[in-house]
Amino acid sequence: MGRHLDNSANQAMTSDTNRGATPDLSIARSIWPLGALCGLGLALRLWYAHWPLWVDEIWSLKNLAPLSHFWQILWDISQDNNHYLYSIYLFFAYPISHNEIWLRAPSIVAGVAAIPLMSQLAGRDHVAAIAAGAMTAMSTFLVTYSAQARGYALAVLLWIIAYRELEKAMDAPANSARWRFALAIGVSAFCHLAACAVAFLFGLAAFCEFLRRERDPVRAIRKSLHLFWPTLVGLAPMLLCLVMGVVETGGFSVNFVRPYSPVLAFAGFSQMLVATLAGATAPVLIVAAIPLVALGASIVLREPSISSFRRISYAVMLFGLPALVFIARPPNSHIPRYYLISAVFLILAAADLFAILWRQGGVAKAAAIAVAAALATGNLDAMAAAKEANVAAWPEALSVIAASPSQSIGTNFDINVRAFVEHYDRFADKPLKLISSDLFCDNAPGWWIVESDTPAKPRTIGVEARLRGGGRCTLRYTLRSAYGYSTFFESRWLLYRAETPL
Repeated sequence: MGRHLDNSANQAMTSDTNRGATPDLSIARSIWPLGALCGLGLALRLWYAHWPLWVDEIWSLKNLAPLSHFWQILWDISQDNNHYLYSIYLFFAYPISHNEIWLRAPSIVAGVAAIPLMSQLAGRDHVAAIAAGAMTAMSTFLVTYSAQARGYALAVLLWIIAYRELEKAMDAPANSARWRFALAIGVSAFCHLAACAVAFLFGLAAFCEFLRRERDPVRAIRKSLHLFWPTLVGLAPMLLCLVMGVVETGGFSVNFVRPYSPVLAFAGFSQMLVATLAGATAPVLIVAAIPLVALGASIVLREPSISSFRRISYAVMLFGLPALVFIARPPNSHIPRYYLISAVFLILAAADLFAILWRQGGVAKAAAIAVAAALATGNLDAMAAAKEANVAAWPEALSVIAASPSQSIGTNFDINVRAFVEHYDRFADKPLKLISSDLFCDNAPGWWIVESDTPAKPRTIGVEARLRGGGRCTLRYTLRSAYGYSTFFESRWLLYRAETPL
């Protein structure tokens, strides 16, 4: 009896490093559905990536323009928009072709490669593995960021690899897995600086697991330090590049900063949850997302067949991270893509929940199938709506302006619109002119672009301007057309045409 209890305890303590070795997930049984899911994931990403560059992609190209050598990327662009590895790719790729698929190719490949890795990571049984692969292939959130010329998809792929190695290292911290974990984290830091926060979250999960095992904080800290000190070595090159960039340029710039707001942070995290699983971001789903996830997680976190470390990781990524944001109150915490690591563990937890319901059979199995069908439909519908809204958004708006008698533009968000206009002018026969915010009544721009993150669409707007001899006037503009605003991260462009100044 005592031996049986010891074996049970050891089994619960062991992480999921052997989940993929079960007969239920044999290569013969999994290769065809996984191959089909990879093909679906590739098709969705190629289809979705065929639309104009997003503003941050344009900023990346703009940052590269003054550089003569690729190594200058490591210290001459001290800006949050510089994803080092992807910038190096763009440095060589952009002179060859301006095609958006070509520029987004590494992200597309990384997004597809994540499908079998997520399936393997969830491979407690065949059902969980296929569910994780299917959700990774079709998730609107993951498809969106693996169809952009940015470092997000590469970072996610490396985080998946890193977590797999961390699970192995938890049971044998002296082996080479901790160094492979450190390498994956270090390389991911060159894809996105959020890797530092991800490493901290992984460390927090590992410490909690060691504390559960050892029942002693000091021993848990020692084990954590022994496991994670190579991670500091892995992060050192990126940190060195950051310091060199600050020294070389005199600082580190962030293009856009919004102060912390608990309401906006809640909305951003909820948008990530909904967009990861269901695609659509209806307000009612965003409000209900966290309670619904908590309800599903309560089932998964009590499942004894899932390792304790995996369950702790779910708790840290899905509940600990938003709690830490609430405590630390960081700026820009309203942006859903900054919670990409939580999207990975949300899919893994959802796959485990699906497998639990599937094994119960009957009504539970039918409910799981119905929910899976609804999620797949929601994702496909959301991607189709986003594709339709954004496939010709800002190029079409600027083409309308270029074809008009006046090519002068004013805007409420100069930094983003200026980047679009400059990029458009590189290839246009008739360059556009962006008027600064210091407006004069007798030199009013013929067009006004409003970047809005709300559904409101006023027919007319008034813009305050100055008379050269003193005094003020109101420039009137009438709505011409609207573009975008069907995805969870894009702003709507409202294009207004000038009326007679009052």
